[in-house]
Formats: sequence, C-alpha cells, structure tokens
Amino acid sequence: MSETPDVGRGTEAATGRVSAAGGTALGALLGTNTGFGANPAPLPFPTVSARLARAERYELQGVAREVLGAGHRIRGCLRYRHFGAATVQIRNRRDTGQAYYSGLQVCGLAAACPCCGARIAEERARRVELAIASWRATGGEVALITLTFSHHAGQALAPNLDALLAAYRALVRGGSYRRLKARYGLAHFIKGVELTWSAANGWHPHLHVLGFFVGAFDVAAFERELWALWLAQLGRVGRSCARGYGLKVQQGFTNAHKYVTKIGRQWGLADELARANQKRGRGGSYSPPDLLRACRDGDLVVAPVLFAEYVEALHGRHMFQWSAGLAAAVGLADERSDQEVAEGVDQADPVLVELDGAD
Repeated sequence: MSETPDVGRGTEAATGRVSAAGGTALGALLGTNTGFGANPAPLPFPTVSARLARAERYELQGVAREVLGAGHRIRGCLRYRHFGAATVQIRNRRDTGQAYYSGLQVCGLAAACPCCGARIAEERARRVELAIASWRATGGEVALITLTFSHHAGQALAPNLDALLAAYRALVRGGSYRRLKARYGLAHFIKGVELTWSAANGWHPHLHVLGFFVGAFDVAAFERELWALWLAQLGRVGRSCARGYGLKVQQGFTNAHKYVTKIGRQWGLADELARANQKRGRGGSYSPPDLLRACRDGDLVVAPVLFAEYVEALHGRHMFQWSAGLAAAVGLADERSDQEVAEGVDQADPVLVELDGAD
C-alpha cells in the first residue's frame, strides 16, 4: 500500500450508504457485491454503545472533512479504493467482533481524523497496557507525570505548544534531571500530549509522561524535586505556573480518575496516556472530538476555526514517543508508524463481504 492516499488517480469514488442487508446500496458505495465469505465461527458482538460510538466517528470524520476543506488529506480517507487494490473487503475482528474495511485508502492522521485517530489510539493503548503489565511483573513501578503551565483565553495554540515542548526538552536534557532519574530509578518513559480548549482559559496543552521506575520510590519527594526543575525551565521559555497545578505525579492512577469508557470498562493509565485526545472534555472544556461535535451541532460558533487551528498546530509533530530501549525492555516489537497502524489488516480476520471495482 502507498504511504499516502492517492485520491483522484485510478480510484473509484465511494458515495451512498451501506444498507442493513449489505446489498445494492453497499455496491453503490464501493462497487459490486461479489459474494459473502463462508459463515465464520461465532464472534464477539460489539456493545450498543460501542457501535454508536463507531457510527459517530464516521459522522465526525465527515464534519472534519468539511472543516478542513477539499485540499486536505482526510478528504479521501475511507472513501476510495486503495490505488492498485482489486477489491474492498469488510472483515470482522476476531477479538472484538468489530467490522472494518480493508482495501480502502486511509489518511493515517491521528489528530485530524476521528476514524484513524481512534484506531491509532487503540493500538497505542494496547501497547502501553502490555508495557505496564510486563514492567510491573518484574517488580518495577509506573507513575503518570503531568506537566503544564498557566494559560489564558486568546492565546494561540501553536506558540503555547512550542513553549511546552521546548521546556520539556530542556528539562530532560539537563544534568539535574539526569541525576534526579538516577536517584529515583526512573529508567524509561512514554510521552503523550493532550490538548483541550475552554472559553474561560483558551487552549490548555499538557504533557502526560508515563515513568517506568525500577522499584518503589518516594512519590512526594520525587514530585517536589521535579517541580523545582520544571519551574526553572518554564521561566526560561517565558511561562510560569502555580505550585500544584503545573506538575502532578500520580501512582495508582485509578485512585485519581475513575472514568468509564464507551466500551464499558474503567478508564485506566494506558487510556489516559494514549487516548487522551479521544475522550470528552469536562467542566466546559472541549476535546478535539468535542469541537467536531460542536461544529456538527452548531452550538459553538468558533468550533470550526478552533479545530482547524488544532490540526494545523499538530501537523508534522511527533506527539507520542517511547524512550529508546523501552520496547525491548518489556518484550515488545518497535512501534509501527501511524500510517501502518491505520492501514493494518489481520489476514486471519474472516471476510464478511468482498466488493470488486465495477460500477
């Protein structure tokens, strides 16, 4: 498969809707229905809430397409056959029972696309969960470190995000931080970025850093020492923050946050790190999907401008990072690119429907 959608060259446009029976409307969408696969073994069936959430992602993808315009890469995502693909298939995931397309172009944009973003976040969360379990099985500890600074309405997102990332880079490159790591046994990390917006305070960028410690450590003392280093770096990039707001270290995350996801399980440490930009905002805050919902519902006039600003600010940035050597330390393969995750197909998943390219 190509790394980027090749919309408009040798592709079949996808229009119309899938019928409940998977008949002619499906053929109109992607081509002619050329047959159903053999009846597969019984599979798990997604919950009603999971199916509704998936339907909403497709709806919000359409909203994002309108907001970002015809020239944006998202315009062809899941709407055209992949260049060179003979057929499009609908497969069923063996573990969850969720249906998905293969053979369609995907944009692979974690920030801009609700469909690709959800799939990428799912893969990230799965790997983080495995890493946590493996690390703890050997006696290690993990803690979630959240870093941010004071901000206010009217500030543009990109400069604040630049300042946050610059302060973090300076922090982790400093000798004082390296000595702090050695004292407390901080061996590895996974870093992610969460962004929300509110009318009262504007854009709120913050970092979630999952620290992998070699054993038990004094959380309060670690937080106190790290806070002093963080405050110094914020001053160097022209930012500041009140004690207790700009940095927080949480060990035993579920004691601090007990969310329930749409798939019916507790929101855990891996979710907060990997799915942060997929969740709903609270207390008047809007997550990126919330901004798309506001565009759809018309209840926030500036929502289209804000979502476009968010996508532009994240363009070309690597917003999710594992420290060197962590994957090997927990027995995992190296992380795949976002595009590879979005395009991923498990050939062992049964084919429910196969469509050719005929009109």
